[in-house]
Amino acid sequence: MPQNILICELIVHIITRISDYDFTHYAMPAIERRLNSFVDKSKFSSLTSLLTELIKQDPDLVEEVAQFLTVTHTSFFRDVPYFDILYKNVLPELNMFSQIKCWNMACSAGQETYSIAVLLKLFRILHKSTLLGTDINTNALEIAKSATYDLNQIDELKERFDALTSKSPSTILDFIKPNQSSFGFNEEIRSACHFAQHNIISDTSLGHMHFISCRNVLIYLSQEKQRYVIKELIVKSLEPGGFAMFGDAENLLELANEINFKKVHPNINIYQYLP
Repeated sequence: MPQNILICELIVHIITRISDYDFTHYAMPAIERRLNSFVDKSKFSSLTSLLTELIKQDPDLVEEVAQFLTVTHTSFFRDVPYFDILYKNVLPELNMFSQIKCWNMACSAGQETYSIAVLLKLFRILHKSTLLGTDINTNALEIAKSATYDLNQIDELKERFDALTSKSPSTILDFIKPNQSSFGFNEEIRSACHFAQHNIISDTSLGHMHFISCRNVLIYLSQEKQRYVIKELIVKSLEPGGFAMFGDAENLLELANEINFKKVHPNINIYQYLP
């Protein structure tokens, strides 16, 4: 076994033993990349020096490393084609439900959750929708709850929104309130979005969902835990006729028939649950 992988496994063991975080089911190459990134951005000279400090069981350092491991990159309307299919193919189907519940798993700082809410508003079904974003990272959840983001994200948000809504009279300013250094979403968008801590490794299904987004999450998990999340969390949470959205690298073709998932579009990993 390569030395760095062994060190990463020891770090994961320490964090799991003395905290509420359990990374033992995460794919170790992904853990190694995140830990190397942490070392590069910190005072530590190597993974070995980080391990040496963690052995002292400093709770603040353990929490800092755990929070870093759980942060994944996200952005507003990330991968525009996904949101295009969501708007054109999925929302008309969701509109058939009298109430719509959406779950954004591993939502990080909430950008995707608010992006979905904006589409629901554009489609005029936000009034009967509730969105729940969950994540293990408490720091990211605090940002999501504030619904306030750094102004340097607004150009990307506007560009992607415009690409999605080229035929709509709406502009992104219908949904946000910018100021000198940040911007926030308006009250209607904010009040539809709720955020809570949830660990996809150890926590249970939330049930009665009509749409679940689990994009770019499974790639960090072992194959065993990927199957657990799909079958025990997503499938058991979805209402018949509901939809689940995954990332480009998360191909469910081997499982699709087993769990009664039908792909909505050949090039986009969005599935409808048809038991």
